[in-house]
Amino acid sequence: MKRSRMFFATLGTFIVLLVIFYTVTGAITKYTGYSVSPVEEDNFEKCLKEQYIVLYINSVDSSETLKGVELFDYLQYFDIVNCYGDNERCVEEGVESFPTWIVNEFSVEEDISFSDLVKYSGCRFLN
Repeated sequence: MKRSRMFFATLGTFIVLLVIFYTVTGAITKYTGYSVSPVEEDNFEKCLKEQYIVLYINSVDSSETLKGVELFDYLQYFDIVNCYGDNERCVEEGVESFPTWIVNEFSVEEDISFSDLVKYSGCRFLN
């Protein structure tokens, strides 16, 4: 009889600790946006890495210019060319206004929105 009580007490304690763990990790994710468990890179980001996406800018201070780009959070997936320092490449590509985006075969001579990025890249964003 004592063994079964001890078993059920241990099992109950384990279940309570498990519930507390998931409650705390859920609260951390909900209130901070950070996940406690490792999260795989989503398919949208993988897709962006596979696309030909170039942003041409012309600025003495590229970091300040890039802060104003609507897709700032995704800049790590794009090739960024500053024509101020690399004019030869810009002339070769025929870039005359800034910013200019090349997304696969599309060329856009203005800043693009997130929905434009989805449309031109063909990458689907799933929440």
